[in-house]
Amino acid sequence: MFVSIFIYFKKIFRRSRTKELIVFSRYPIPGTTKTRLIPELGEECAANCQLRMTDHILNNIEDYCRKDDDISVKVYYNGGTDSQMKYWLGRRKYDVTWKQQAKGGLGNKLSSAFQDSFNRNSKYTIIIGSDIPGINSNVISEAYHKLQNGSDMVLGPAADGGYYLVGISKSANVKLVINDVEISQWDRNQTTQKINRHLLKPN
Repeated sequence: MFVSIFIYFKKIFRRSRTKELIVFSRYPIPGTTKTRLIPELGEECAANCQLRMTDHILNNIEDYCRKDDDISVKVYYNGGTDSQMKYWLGRRKYDVTWKQQAKGGLGNKLSSAFQDSFNRNSKYTIIIGSDIPGINSNVISEAYHKLQNGSDMVLGPAADGGYYLVGISKSANVKLVINDVEISQWDRNQTTQKINRHLLKPN
């Protein structure tokens, strides 16, 4: 009885959080992930890199969440099954949930994930990749601070011309922001001027 009540209130509290952090990742199946590393490392080592990078970024996120209990963490994944993800992530100390990524290009995956998040009553949502080791508590904190203080969108520009972080406020028009455009092809100087955006430091 006590356990059931605890789980019930835990679910209510999770829904009441106003911030959500989504990590895009892949289940580390050899031969299907980090394929550009396979020629040098082999399939097993490349998959292990995927696993370790995801664990590393989740550890950094957990450090931030210990200071901010108004945030929920969700992994959107490709490959693998729900039971495999549960075995991998279900044992983490911090409450992490997971969901299969939407089909289609990156723009559609992002748009779908943001809409899902806002339907879960998040007001400020950030999406990052699992292979960005430089993301830490300071980066996450700055991104949320900007969203909570008037920015419709926060972007973290990467060295390759894409973005390592995308954050959107629920008050913004997600479709206008994403517009099914591949993030790696976005022109930072031509992003619609209707959006109040903030650029983080390059990573």
